Amino acid sequence: MTINRSQEYLRTYTFKNNSTQDKLLIIEHPKLHGNTLDSPKADEETPALYRFRVTLPPAGLSVNVRESRPTMERVTLLQLRPEAFLSYTSSQELPANVKQAFVQAVNLRSAVNSSQAAVTDAERQRAGFVSEQDRIRKNLEAAGGTTQQGQEYLKRLISLDDSIDKIDQELQKLRENAKAAQKAYEDYLAGLKF
Repeated sequence: MTINRSQEYLRTYTFKNNSTQDKLLIIEHPKLHGNTLDSPKADEETPALYRFRVTLPPAGLSVNVRESRPTMERVTLLQLRPEAFLSYTSSQELPANVKQAFVQAVNLRSAVNSSQAAVTDAERQRAGFVSEQDRIRKNLEAAGGTTQQGQEYLKRLISLDDSIDKIDQELQKLRENAKAAQKAYEDYLAGLKF
């Protein structure tokens, strides 16, 4: 996304005339690199100055010199954090359709974050099962497979195996969902046109 802005500068020159007759003034206004003169039109221009010829009446005079400087900001939407999207949605300088598009992007990004969090939670749960399995195997080895305590450990191992199989199936679905959510987000951003 490219955001084009214009910074505006205003300098006011105020003059008094103690005479009762009009006087001719030449105002020299410095040229600033990158700025464009908007008003008034310069009567003369040098590499460093704008010159304006004005008539100073007995009552005095104020002359406003307006300049602008274009600025451009490039934003990579895929790398933008949701907070940044939200700050753009409250910006007064963006049109309503752009704000609405950003709200949709925030919603899609939230879906990506939620699906990735679900994958992380399931992976953490699976790691806990595997860790518990290792602990039970050590206890089973110490107790022996033929003792009553050993038989209890075997039942727990079988139960943990079932839990790991279930979480593996769930993880596969969660990863597919996360991948689909990420693709939907990227496709949406890639397809934005204003």
